[in-house]
Order: sequence, then structure tokens, then C-alpha cells
Amino acid sequence: MSKLLMAGILGVLLVLLGIMSWMVSPHPPPTPDPKEAAKQQKPNQEAQIKQQQEAMKAEMMNKRKTMVNADTSAKAKPASHLPNAPKSTGPAPGAMDISSHWTKHRKPGEEGLKELSDRKKQSLNTVPTALPLKQSN
Repeated sequence: MSKLLMAGILGVLLVLLGIMSWMVSPHPPPTPDPKEAAKQQKPNQEAQIKQQQEAMKAEMMNKRKTMVNADTSAKAKPASHLPNAPKSTGPAPGAMDISSHWTKHRKPGEEGLKELSDRKKQSLNTVPTALPLKQSN
């Protein structure tokens, strides 16, 4: 009877060991069925697509309104292709002063070229004067 009792206790301990090892070991979560996942995602995707389409329509309507407003304001006042020159109060402190630079006073176009050629002719017609050389004794 002691052998039978020992075999019974050993059997119970083995069953308890199996149950404990099953409870302690990590189990992966059950994988969802792909068909069910697709059924759940389909309404969400459709709702997102509808929201995106509505947002695009609203954006296009805003663009059209701004284009119409821009067209009417452009007809009222022609816009220049050049931006307005900033108002200058003089050179900034520490900046180079180019107020007497030649580009500020030159005439534009043909007039300026004619003036330059006249100055060149005048400078070629004048004879440079030679400086007296120092003679060493």
C-alpha cells in the first residue's frame, strides 16, 4: 500500500506541475481572422475616404473663391511685376556707404553708353603729363 500511495502522490504532483507550467508559460494572443479584420476595416476606410474627399472639395472651393476675388481685384488695380523698393533711410550702422557709387548716377540705356564713349574719347585726346624724374647726383 505504501507503493500505491507513493504512486498516487507522484501522479498528483505531476499533474500539478503540468498545470503550473502551463499557467506560467507565455501564450501568444489569438490571431484575428483576416476576413473579420477586413470587414471591420472597410467601413473605417470608407469613412476616411469620404472625409478626405469632402476636405478636398472644400479646399477647391476656397481656391476658386480666392481666384475669383484675385481676378476682380486684379482688374481694379493692375499689379506690377516688380516689388516696391523699400524706403531707405541711409546705410545701416557698420554697413558700407555706396551713395556715391557710379551705378547710382549713370544714365540708363543708349544715353549712358553715349556718355561713356564721349568720356573715353576725351580721356584718349588728352595727353598725360609726365612727372619730372628725380635725378640722383
